[in-house]
Amino acid sequence: MVGRLLDTAGITPAPRGVTAAHTRRTSTDQHLAARAAELGFTSLRAYLADRAVTRRWPSTMIASELGVQPATVDIYRAASVATPTGRPRPFNKKTKKGTSDHLPITAVLTY
Repeated sequence: MVGRLLDTAGITPAPRGVTAAHTRRTSTDQHLAARAAELGFTSLRAYLADRAVTRRWPSTMIASELGVQPATVDIYRAASVATPTGRPRPFNKKTKKGTSDHLPITAVLTY
């Protein structure tokens, strides 16, 4: 029923995988921002500026303080974002397909 109503209205919902990925990304962003706040920072950006730029901490120290399990960090190379050679799919403005100049990174957070 909902599908017919959306079709009638000319609305195409995002694929479930995209919606789920967006939900996970939002949850992760909220967790990291909350952890930065626990450490006394006004935002994740302020935290990263302090740790990475000012103090020049290695990424492993930053990851550990934020609760990222280092052994789970990996580069996401699914066919939807990477070419067969493993490079990022370039973004095409006309078709609005492709990714960026880098591949996404995945990790497991501890909280």
